[in-house]
Amino acid sequence: MARMSDANLLAMAQAYERDSAQYTNTVLKRKRTIALNDYNQRPYGNEQEGWSGYVDSTVADTVEWLLPDLIRPFITNSKAVVFKPDTADQVQGAKDATAAVNYVFHRQNNGFMILNTLFKDALIETNGAAHWYKRTKIKREVMKFTSATSMQIAAYMAPRKPGEEPGELDRDSLVVVGERPVIDTATGRPMFDRAGQPMTEKLVSGRIIRKTRKQCVIVDAFEPENLLVMRTWTTPLLDECPYVCRLWEMTLSDLNTLLEDLGEDTVTAEELAGSGREDGADWTLARARRNDEDIGLLGVSNRIHGIDNNDPSQTTGWVRFEWITADVDGDGYAERRLVIRLATKVLHDEEADEVPICTGSPILRPHAWDGLGAAENVSDLQLLQTELMRGVINNSYAANNPRKTVLVDDDWAPLVDVGDLLDSRIGGAIRTKRMDAISLEPTEYVGHEMEPLLSRVENMTEKRTGMTKQRMGMDPNALKQDRTLGEVQIIDNASRQRTELMARVLGELYLVPIMRGINRLLRSGDMEPLLETVCEDAVLMRDAGDIGMEDPPPIIGRELLLEQ
Repeated sequence: MARMSDANLLAMAQAYERDSAQYTNTVLKRKRTIALNDYNQRPYGNEQEGWSGYVDSTVADTVEWLLPDLIRPFITNSKAVVFKPDTADQVQGAKDATAAVNYVFHRQNNGFMILNTLFKDALIETNGAAHWYKRTKIKREVMKFTSATSMQIAAYMAPRKPGEEPGELDRDSLVVVGERPVIDTATGRPMFDRAGQPMTEKLVSGRIIRKTRKQCVIVDAFEPENLLVMRTWTTPLLDECPYVCRLWEMTLSDLNTLLEDLGEDTVTAEELAGSGREDGADWTLARARRNDEDIGLLGVSNRIHGIDNNDPSQTTGWVRFEWITADVDGDGYAERRLVIRLATKVLHDEEADEVPICTGSPILRPHAWDGLGAAENVSDLQLLQTELMRGVINNSYAANNPRKTVLVDDDWAPLVDVGDLLDSRIGGAIRTKRMDAISLEPTEYVGHEMEPLLSRVENMTEKRTGMTKQRMGMDPNALKQDRTLGEVQIIDNASRQRTELMARVLGELYLVPIMRGINRLLRSGDMEPLLETVCEDAVLMRDAGDIGMEDPPPIIGRELLLEQ
């Protein structure tokens, strides 16, 4: 069989993208938009002028109360994920791998912020998404020197450690500050030229710029709307999914740097600027907007869209990183391929070992890759609570400031000053022509009758989420003398079951794939030393900036388990 052409590969990738984007940009986008609006307590659009515009905070409260219990098991333990050996000769390798991947995740990458983002995305927007990959980091260091000779400058510019490039002299910063005699190192005396004149050398001040390149493991919790998954895929585990795509908005500078590292041709600003999304959506403003007043503030964005004529390197466009199962090499067997492309152009194609992306939801749906978020689970209760509270508040408005009945003459002209009626200031005067020209329409306050219904809605929220008042420290009955400690603990343990299940689900869907991926990247063979000594409870680092392992551990246990 012949090798698949770039045109056929492009057509296959575009077909996959259209199919998966249709689901993401309709069903998921609608749910995410509603969830974000509810979390930010945005108005529902049915508000009436002069009446209550109250919006309940059920979604935000549920998310913020669930998050600490979900994230605690993974940040209070430096070994939240451990590798388990299968045989005795794998014990030390498993310890090394456990120490290395946890160090890279929690220290080299900000593990807390990654988990916080992933878990909150899952709670609010149905699912979160993470991508792990290797990247060459360039560390730029500026060293200043004063009154240095040419030999000293040459010594300063020499590399000092592995991975460091020779220093570059910033010639624009050079300033001659004086001169001194040349000393013979053998005798310690000044040297003279052939004419018998003392030899001198200039002393200069300036800067040396050093660059150090290092291979780093990056774990990136990216926006879930930029993840595309084959519509019919039946599990949130993506390692065997035929199509997974990350939409990545990149600058021309970053994209061409990546293509140069991969040995591919670079692209032009016009090509990148012409690569848009299927839906054409810009979620940046949608995320920043919290209420209607923000529209005017966010109407003009500082982000550069299209070609930037002042600095073409900052031109942005959408790049597809796609993992496709296809028989590209023509051997009759489909293999996993990594395809990097613009909307209409394949930039890079290579065989891939894994899909380095994970996704997950706190509540799983059988035979579906996307599940349910906490926001979606209580969104209808927030609407119900909002309407009930608005009714109570509006009833209070009407009871405190009831409508007025006005007597009119035969020509329907009011016998009172209407302007005075519309002025509801306390103690305000109302001018009338007759004593009986005005009367009040009494409104009975019914707020106390609404309390049981409001309490019932709160109980429904507790049943759906497992977040009871007792767990939040808001239940006064928990301190009553007729309650035993055992009774309180039974209620508390029962309410934690759902939260613990969510934590286990998110741990299996996020932590396990990420840690496996980090270990695979560390063992790829081109990483710098990370571990020098592995102790029972500590890892001694040679250099806090180094990444990698001196001796990759052997292939270890088949399972990567969450530590209980």
